[in-house]
Amino acid sequence: MVLDSPAKPTGEKRMAFQALDWSAFQQIRQLLTERTRARFNKNALYASLGVPEFWHLNGKNWQILVLTDEGYIEQDHSPTFPMIQKADLYQFLETALGDEVSAEIGFRQWVRQQI
Repeated sequence: MVLDSPAKPTGEKRMAFQALDWSAFQQIRQLLTERTRARFNKNALYASLGVPEFWHLNGKNWQILVLTDEGYIEQDHSPTFPMIQKADLYQFLETALGDEVSAEIGFRQWVRQQI
């Protein structure tokens, strides 16, 4: 659920609208988003669906998570794409921060050469 600012009124209601503290609205929106994310256990959901592997970027830490009998464990490479190491993903991310399109094209070409 996304909370958007209501449409701005015109005419006589405009002065009352302008007096509202919109920073409080934004703080509530942020709080709801953070709490929803904290309660949502993505790993449990994916495991219940039988997703064998997923990749997760948390800030600057890239995780390759693989489903086992005990749950997801982090690995340095992808069983689905064994030629891709974490270091390769970090290189792609660094390039993408500068030029997303060139990074994607270069990464696709690199993957094609590997397979």
